[in-house]
Amino acid sequence: MTEHVLARLRARDAEGLAELAAEGDGADEDAKRWLARWGDAAQRPATADFGPGEKDASVEVRFDGDRSTLSLLLMPEDQDDPYGDRYVVALHEDPVT
Repeated sequence: MTEHVLARLRARDAEGLAELAAEGDGADEDAKRWLARWGDAAQRPATADFGPGEKDASVEVRFDGDRSTLSLLLMPEDQDDPYGDRYVVALHEDPVT
């Protein structure tokens, strides 16, 4: 999922990024906000640190030349199968740390 998010940011694909989001209102606007903040940074190499949780996973992404960290929260796509291997990203979370 992290690779898909970074690929959508790099491609400046707000629609594709919104499709990766957890269900809820505002995914399109959130995706546009993320692109406005991270679109330029995503054109550079990045490193990612993964922090797996019991069901959710967190990822801290650092882009070369950017002091801020993009924090991703990945959640199970199917709440009835929380230990499955398919995730969505929480775009409604604040993308800047």
